[in-house]
Amino acid sequence: ILLFSLIAILALSTLGFADTVQIGTGTATTSYLPIYGLYGYNYTQQIYLQSQINKSGNITKIRFFYVSGAITNSKDWVIYMGHTTKTSFSSTTDWEPLANLTEVFAGDVSSYLPPTNNWMEIPLTTPFNYDNVNNLVIAVDENTSGYASMSWGAFTSGSNTGIYYYSDSVNPDPASPPTASSRTGSIDRIQLVF
Repeated sequence: ILLFSLIAILALSTLGFADTVQIGTGTATTSYLPIYGLYGYNYTQQIYLQSQINKSGNITKIRFFYVSGAITNSKDWVIYMGHTTKTSFSSTTDWEPLANLTEVFAGDVSSYLPPTNNWMEIPLTTPFNYDNVNNLVIAVDENTSGYASMSWGAFTSGSNTGIYYYSDSVNPDPASPPTASSRTGSIDRIQLVF
């Protein structure tokens, strides 16, 4: 009995290390974030407030709610995370500088695409240690030419908490992003796995 008790305690404590924080609820959708599939190249940034996360520690996985669409022409992603004091993007040039961001994933995400209307889980190559003091910026640089419509789960956050650039001909450099195509208050529903 003692052995079974120890095994049960060990199993529970191992499970206890993973904690998922979901930001955003509802059934709204967006085609613009984390990527805009209808254009060849994209760069996006989204701000999630400390009050929406309220947990510190290493983020090891991120999940976006995938609604529909083909990812073949939008599959090569570089994901960055960073701390920021910004609560919104004040203009179409107010990108969070790349120097303040950490690359957490780079690669082909097509194998992570679930059936429609499910969470797409991306394991981070480099976990991000979130401090639960600042707000969190999540940036996605999409580098596959070609396009196809895609849709993602969204929610209404604060005004101008998302910023995005898209182009069929210009692949933007996150180190020197061009003037954004637009800003939005409708950003991705996400899950952060700590």
